Amino acid sequence: MNIFEYNLLVVCLITLFLYAYYIPRKKNFKFSIFITIVLIPVLCFSMSNSLSFLTVDETYIIREATDLKNSDMRQWNLGASRTTDLTIGTIFSILNLLTDFSKNVNIPKIIAKALHWYMGFISILWHPSFSSLHFQLK
Repeated sequence: MNIFEYNLLVVCLITLFLYAYYIPRKKNFKFSIFITIVLIPVLCFSMSNSLSFLTVDETYIIREATDLKNSDMRQWNLGASRTTDLTIGTIFSILNLLTDFSKNVNIPKIIAKALHWYMGFISILWHPSFSSLHFQLK
């Protein structure tokens, strides 16, 4: 795992702990710690080397989302990746104003993929079946 994946792991573990602690009506600190610790290996395996490469479809999806200003918006016009363009594209529109990524063009791709992975993680936590399972364990 690289430094970006370790940072993503820490953010996901914090999110998971906060979710496990604050979502149920009855707050249980020990249960939240237990769930977080049990899911560390699962998160490590799922994100191991995930930020080290781009899949075929990610090469053009990430390129559009990280530079909306200069993009031809092909994916948007095809009706694909609209959520990615709105979320990651908005974040990178601000980041591009604040930071010069010209020295290392891979950093925005890694950050974009990490944000995309994190949004997927949040979506899984918010999914009703995961939430109902969480409440049944109480």
